[in-house]
Amino acid sequence: METRSTKTLRSRVLALLALGLLCLPALAHAQGKRLETFTNYAGTVWHRWSDDGGINWAGWTQLPTYSAGLVGAVGVVSDQSGRLWVAAKATDGSIVFTGNSSSDPNWWWPWTQLPGSFRGPGGVVISTGWSSNDIYFFNADSYPAISSWGPGRVELFMNGTRQGDGSIALLHTWADNGQWSGRWEVLGTGLMHGSPAAVSWGPGRTDVFVRGGGYELEHKWFANGSWSSGWENLGGYLTTDMGVVASGSGRLNIFARATDGSLAVTWFNNGWGGWGSLGGLVGEGTSVTGASRQDDVVDVFVFGSDRSTVFDRSFDYWNGGWGDFRVAVGLAVTNVTAVTWVPTKRLDVFDNFFGLIYHHWSGDGGHTWSSWELVPPIGGYFATEIRFAGAPAVVSDRPGHLMLTTKTTNGTLVSNVYDANSGTWGGWYPIPGNDGIYGGGVWIAQGWCCKVINYPWNQDSDTALASWGPGRFELFINGTRLTDGALVLLHTWADNGQWSGKWEVLGSGLLVGSPTAISWGLGRTDVFVQGGAHGLAHKWFDRGAWSTGWEDLGPYITSSPSVASATSGHLDVYARGGDGALWHRWYAGGWSGWDYQGGFIEDGTSPTATSAGRGNLDVFVLGGDQYLYEKSFRNNWWFDFANLHEFLSTPRAIYWVR
Repeated sequence: METRSTKTLRSRVLALLALGLLCLPALAHAQGKRLETFTNYAGTVWHRWSDDGGINWAGWTQLPTYSAGLVGAVGVVSDQSGRLWVAAKATDGSIVFTGNSSSDPNWWWPWTQLPGSFRGPGGVVISTGWSSNDIYFFNADSYPAISSWGPGRVELFMNGTRQGDGSIALLHTWADNGQWSGRWEVLGTGLMHGSPAAVSWGPGRTDVFVRGGGYELEHKWFANGSWSSGWENLGGYLTTDMGVVASGSGRLNIFARATDGSLAVTWFNNGWGGWGSLGGLVGEGTSVTGASRQDDVVDVFVFGSDRSTVFDRSFDYWNGGWGDFRVAVGLAVTNVTAVTWVPTKRLDVFDNFFGLIYHHWSGDGGHTWSSWELVPPIGGYFATEIRFAGAPAVVSDRPGHLMLTTKTTNGTLVSNVYDANSGTWGGWYPIPGNDGIYGGGVWIAQGWCCKVINYPWNQDSDTALASWGPGRFELFINGTRLTDGALVLLHTWADNGQWSGKWEVLGSGLLVGSPTAISWGLGRTDVFVQGGAHGLAHKWFDRGAWSTGWEDLGPYITSSPSVASATSGHLDVYARGGDGALWHRWYAGGWSGWDYQGGFIEDGTSPTATSAGRGNLDVFVLGGDQYLYEKSFRNNWWFDFANLHEFLSTPRAIYWVR
């Protein structure tokens, strides 16, 4: 029987082969990416943006003007979360740059001349061999191309014609820690047409492309500290400048106008593919640009035959491959550049060690980790140190912000928040409504009126957290009613970061272990519990109301469940099966059956799952040997369990935009 992953992979490959392509863009950066387009209109740069993948766009906003005016296409890159660099050629021949490092899209640095980019009428001083100087003019039709492989590192490329002998060279300069070097180097000479294109797909890696003398695609790259020798000829006959997109590590897509006016594409994925056609009719003498705005998605922007209307066509690996061309920009311009802002996503793991909560983190998807750091057990409401029971719950409601909840050893529910801007925890505070007449009890307001019933928490129930927007938190815990011993799922919430102080009973029955919860969209929350017959049960909040009763998702699980959501409308639920292995089922418009994932999970422990975005899942389990193991889903493929060589009891993991 085929699993979901093999079925999906087979259908995607067949669809791509039908197009004459095998282009598999993978690990781009994850959710939360803004797609922006820039254009030079009458000597001034304008931009607009979309936060929903190009469906809706903001109006055009003008960048600061440059006194001499600007010509041609601009180069744009994001070197880190929340920062853009824009480079352009001025009418006096100099290269100038600006940037934005603010959440305000209207705040830009003043245009500044790039060091070494002006000497005489349009010349630049090129340091060759670190000693001699040559004067180059930029080709009339060559505009800057920029890329970045890390914070503060920016690469800039231009084609130039030497004043003395007319030789054409590819020129390169760079910035480290946000400071331009003031040095230029010649990467190669020959007959080059138009402007270069550049991209970086990993630390220390840069790829640059030019159109050679026969209008073919030529390629150089920087890796392992040095540039490749000579040029790699990739063929084709390109009648516009190229657009290049890195949709993940080692994945490249190059687009240009073909001789028949259609949009041509080639790709790199552990080797170069041939040239294929995406159809359409690209305006003669216009530019092509592209960007990758989320996992496994590429957007390419072209001008139509009227040379003014901009169309985009998207490739979505998870939703059918290439879509149709659609109108993206209706402004009479001749150059457009696209960019996506790259958020910094961090994977954090939390655990309770002997009553204290520690966490450590990875900024590279789990390849390398920080040392363990203690979450201070004092501060806020508590003047003396407190100790904690069970596993903590953690959620991020917005970039740079974490909420952590857990129980103290005396049964009090508490919360703490982490602010990435200050790098500090805010201190522990009791969650309102949890102080009943008995230790660990809670007052439950029913019907928003006056009847109250006291509940203690189940001894083995930890908290579950979800958030569907800034300051909105949903907290769940299983409780046992004192009066009759009934087991119920209890729920409270916070708005604008303030807990309501009210609780509600969402359902009763024989509940085992702890609940798990997730929010995959505005106003949507899903919560799962382990039922008394070792089954998985599900409730959800949508359109202002909770579902009635429980949705029975069937046996047989022997642990509390864990849920992750890689994208809106998609759920992945994990639990320990009766055989001790990891089992999985998912929702995408309907529920799958149970999917065997193997391994052996220590009895009495539960998996924890998290997602960095579409196409990415990570599940952590405690093995029978007491080591922590991670199982990852990447590029439509499950990888084997990896031993993290750590002894953990009840880990909780989260990907978040720091």
